Amino acid sequence: MVDGAGGRGQLSQLTTAVIVLVVLLFLTKPLQYMPAAVLSSIVFLIGVELVDLRGMRTIFRWRVDEFVVAAITALVVVAVGVEQGILLAVVLSLLDHVRHSYHPRDTLLIKLASGRWRTAPVPVDASDASTTDAEPGLVVYRFGASLYYANANRFTEELRTLLDRSGGPPAWICIDCAAIGD
Repeated sequence: MVDGAGGRGQLSQLTTAVIVLVVLLFLTKPLQYMPAAVLSSIVFLIGVELVDLRGMRTIFRWRVDEFVVAAITALVVVAVGVEQGILLAVVLSLLDHVRHSYHPRDTLLIKLASGRWRTAPVPVDASDASTTDAEPGLVVYRFGASLYYANANRFTEELRTLLDRSGGPPAWICIDCAAIGD
């Protein structure tokens, strides 16, 4: 405490020793209930410092699903306890990951007449080749998650939809695998 307050010399150490001695000899009875109050205030101050409202706003802007997990976790930690909050956070994060990877944001890359590029959701109207081709005969398909057994059928069905268009299959299909980790 003395070091934290900036005391460096012997006088500050001796003054602290005298104050502690006086408290121990004469103020023990009135201060017997203080440890619970001090502990409560310390835990409260630590909890207040852990709440990062700016960070929560950023998470909300970037990924609402992550914000929901963080907010529910914080509420459970406050209402129930830290261990239960951590366990719930792990379970909610796993469920969110599975939900995202089972229903990824798949898109097609399409070149507009103006020469600009845009993305379109999959499936699109497969009967009109002009709405799916990046260039004549070229379809650029972006799968939006890691590929594994739970979403492999979706991947296959979307590719078949692109191949079974009424104007005939494209000459080329380019699969953007940036989101596929392995």
